[in-house]
Amino acid sequence: AGGSEALAVTMPKNIFGIAFRGTADVQDAIFDVRAFPTRHPILGLVHRGFAAGVDAIWPQISAAMPDNNMAVAFTGHSKGAAEATLAAVLAVTEGRNVKWLITFGSPRVAASRKIASVLARGGVNTLRYVNRGDPVPSIPPWWLGYRHVGVKIEIGEDWDIQPDHPAFEYRRALKTAP
Repeated sequence: AGGSEALAVTMPKNIFGIAFRGTADVQDAIFDVRAFPTRHPILGLVHRGFAAGVDAIWPQISAAMPDNNMAVAFTGHSKGAAEATLAAVLAVTEGRNVKWLITFGSPRVAASRKIASVLARGGVNTLRYVNRGDPVPSIPPWWLGYRHVGVKIEIGEDWDIQPDHPAFEYRRALKTAP
């Protein structure tokens, strides 16, 4: 919905996982470039396009989520990582049992500290994987007030001639990480 897509699965050990996909087409790219911050009633000051994408799909995700006896994990790559971050915050504000947020190549999503604060208050373990040669985590620019959330884990090689943002490059870098 609204340029966003997520897959929800029940995993072993009583974990409910929700994975958001990254940019796949022109419609997604339009959401990606709508970077000026907007004031969201729950999320605070956030990326306009990513918030619109999550808002469009949130009713389906919220309805699919289990009761609080299951731990919930959010993940995504690129645009999907940004949307997973915002969705995790929405889930925490609904009182869901969110335990993990694991992102790969996430652009910055928040222009305030509210996102980080809600995740910390909820006790969410937030890991942010960044391929060393990936330019996407540096956008939108910090001078618009955007910040990352979570513990940064650098993987992969330093800048090289290959594009380091595609999901397959993250898979390759994770396989070779110490």
